[in-house]
Amino acid sequence: MGLFHVRGRLMGPGGLREEVDLLVDTGATLLTLPKELADRLGVVPTRHQRVVTAGGRREVWPVGEVRLELDGQEVTTPCFIAPSGPPLLGAVALESLFLAVDPVAKKLVPVEGFVGTAAVRMLQSATLSQKSRSVTGKVDAPHLEPPRGFEPLTPALQVRPPVCG
Repeated sequence: MGLFHVRGRLMGPGGLREEVDLLVDTGATLLTLPKELADRLGVVPTRHQRVVTAGGRREVWPVGEVRLELDGQEVTTPCFIAPSGPPLLGAVALESLFLAVDPVAKKLVPVEGFVGTAAVRMLQSATLSQKSRSVTGKVDAPHLEPPRGFEPLTPALQVRPPVCG
């Protein structure tokens, strides 16, 4: 994927703001700020996290929080505080803003939120439990009906009732 930058505004916990060019890097887990920028914003490390750098080095970096504004949307997001380098816009911040990368146009595009398959399986399991109530006489889980118009993502995710006999 080609590299590109976007303009964003960062705000530290004390209200200090700075407009910055962020290098879009979906390979980075978090928004990443060089220490110098984090210090100017007053970002306070709340913990430390092991990281693997793009060069393959294993290090431990501080993690703080910063307020990020892109295209009129704002979110508070965790950020790595790197010893140096450019500010990176990572996957967690992008997903928190419901943005994805269009690698051809080299721009960010809005996306819909996604409810994962765990929720689908829970709904299907609850429906199965309701159907098996007449067979076992017991209720294993509270009865939940899927929303009207609910369709499983793929046939492989469908839960089949047990065969009794």
